[in-house]
Amino acid sequence: MDEPAFTELIESVRDSRTRLCRLRGRLASVAEWVAQVEAEVAATYEARASTCPGRSAELLAHAAQSRRVAAHEQRVAERYRHEDLSDVIDARSGASTWPRSCEGRAGSR
Repeated sequence: MDEPAFTELIESVRDSRTRLCRLRGRLASVAEWVAQVEAEVAATYEARASTCPGRSAELLAHAAQSRRVAAHEQRVAERYRHEDLSDVIDARSGASTWPRSCEGRAGSR
């Protein structure tokens, strides 16, 4: 592969990974929003449980499930926030490296 083609390939990969990084940021924002909504749903179930003694166990079970979903979505958001791909391509040397958070998932370095 000649130098101009190699440089073009490196730039294309860098652009793709930049888009991927932005997408991960958006996914993190969506996961944070879902976590917030699930926490609000859980609070609503908990509030209703105190006013409906005959169904409080069922409502509290739903609240617990919503809390689990909220916690899961928060972990998803944190994972996406920590997967920083900004240093994947060293523009000066053209070297391509995998960020630590991607090791093991993308195959060999």
